[in-house]
Amino acid sequence: MKDKLLLRGLLFFGLLAFIPTVFKKPLKDWIIVFLLKGYVSGFIDTIFVTKKYLKYPVTLTKKANMSTLYDYLLFPLLCVWYNQTSRYSKLPGIIRQACLYSIVVTIVEHWLERNTKVIQYKQWTPYHTFTSLLLTFLGARGAIGSIRKYSD
Repeated sequence: MKDKLLLRGLLFFGLLAFIPTVFKKPLKDWIIVFLLKGYVSGFIDTIFVTKKYLKYPVTLTKKANMSTLYDYLLFPLLCVWYNQTSRYSKLPGIIRQACLYSIVVTIVEHWLERNTKVIQYKQWTPYHTFTSLLLTFLGARGAIGSIRKYSD
């Protein structure tokens, strides 16, 4: 029950944060980042869950679990925030911010794994989380940077 309440709270937070996060100028950049991140993280997470690296025992509904909520709403929002805060940064600042975001999310996910049933590590560690987050933050940042460079 407590875990479902947590998931509902995260869903409510994500929905509330969506409009003010994504609908800022330049609108196309943030929508591209949001959609790209949702697609990539959903695809990658499906692979890891299928290979039983991690599992999501508690769900909001039969089809919407923590993975769905995280992959298609919360993580894309985090990626948009990261891209917004690092938009004018040079490479060292971009990497530093990606590390900071990755550390915070890794700590939160590790806490959730230890204290709730919304995620269970099987063949997964916080190191895997940190590394995958860092690479995907930097990958999305590189993608939107390239789109900006070549679209004008």
